[in-house]
Amino acid sequence: MTGEQRAAFESLAVSHRFDNEGLRDQVTYWSVWYLTPRVFEKEERDRTMAARALETQKSSSASSASSASSSSASSSSSLAGAAAVHVDFQTDGPRKEIVVAHWDPDLYRSRLWPLTCLFGMSFGALHLVSWNDVFPTTVELWLWRIAAFVSMGSMLVFMHFEKVVLRWEGMVTIVSLSSPAVYLLSRMVMMGEVFAALRAEEPAIYDTYEVSSYWVHLL
Repeated sequence: MTGEQRAAFESLAVSHRFDNEGLRDQVTYWSVWYLTPRVFEKEERDRTMAARALETQKSSSASSASSASSSSASSSSSLAGAAAVHVDFQTDGPRKEIVVAHWDPDLYRSRLWPLTCLFGMSFGALHLVSWNDVFPTTVELWLWRIAAFVSMGSMLVFMHFEKVVLRWEGMVTIVSLSSPAVYLLSRMVMMGEVFAALRAEEPAIYDTYEVSSYWVHLL
């Protein structure tokens, strides 16, 4: 592998913190929550670098033939040098940016994103099927209904933000950080109600039915 090929290969890496195997600062696979936003950030950085390279190439081609050849050589060498620089996005910049969530920018800015939001809300909407189910108490019945609506609304609010960063920006920070917390809380409430409802189920669920008495088994 030549030096230029190795530089291009190293530039494809999102982070080198997973290579410290056996060392104290080794990053485990549980930090995939950190790695996923880094992928989107690197794609954005590569897209910006490619746009700048294209502008440099256009400006160099507009000059004279002699200067164009020298400019293209210098731009190609600068691109090779830029590819050799390894960027670790965790330590990029003077301040460390703690990213809580980062949606795919290509999907977020596409026309499919409203449909994606509907699919995200549909999981909470499925729990509305149990609207008239029997619960041990009326309070638990309405708690189930409210939790289903809260999970739908909080997920819709959470999907409104392309990137959720742990940085104070007033009310925006409160809403962006509280929406996933409220969603998880509503999901925990519904999961708890599923097991709590087993204490007072209708006796009919314990009835044993003989399959031979139905015509379905003949199919």
